[in-house]
Amino acid sequence: MEHIVKPALILTLIVFFSALILSYAKKITDSYILRHEIDRQNQAVRLVLNGYTIGEELIARFDDGTEFSYWVGTKIEGAVEKKAYAFISTVHGNKRNIATPPTAAWQSNFISTVHGNISAMVGIDEDDKILRVSIIHQTEPVITFFDAVLTKTIVDGINDSIVKLKSAKLIIENDAAEQSIRSVE
Repeated sequence: MEHIVKPALILTLIVFFSALILSYAKKITDSYILRHEIDRQNQAVRLVLNGYTIGEELIARFDDGTEFSYWVGTKIEGAVEKKAYAFISTVHGNKRNIATPPTAAWQSNFISTVHGNISAMVGIDEDDKILRVSIIHQTEPVITFFDAVLTKTIVDGINDSIVKLKSAKLIIENDAAEQSIRSVE
């Protein structure tokens, strides 16, 4: 019995101190990791809306409790103001989840298959034409962007996100209109 108690106690202490050290390391690095992910997200927004003046992140809250984040870019062509939109589209496995906000622990996976995950920022114009797609995160094992396109998972994810974007724009516009009416009264 003594041969088991001493090694078990030593192993318990090693596990306890390892967990303590790992939790401290996580506490130290979390803010740096989050800052890096936000910087990567902002760089992706600038890339997919290249040539546009980009506004602040807009968040629409749906009745089911979910949120959809997107950015609006504007530019003047001739005498006409053109708009474009950037968002993160999310697909988990064979089940697609549309655009989780990137600031919520960076869980936005653009495509998920048995091969891995790809996170991407998508830029579209007012006619829903894709301007650019920027891969912002990829897990191993590697799946290529072209493999994902061939399986139509990316296309389906983008189409679902465009539908969600249109609903989110309506919510934001309706909220702004209600606030404008309240300020007039």
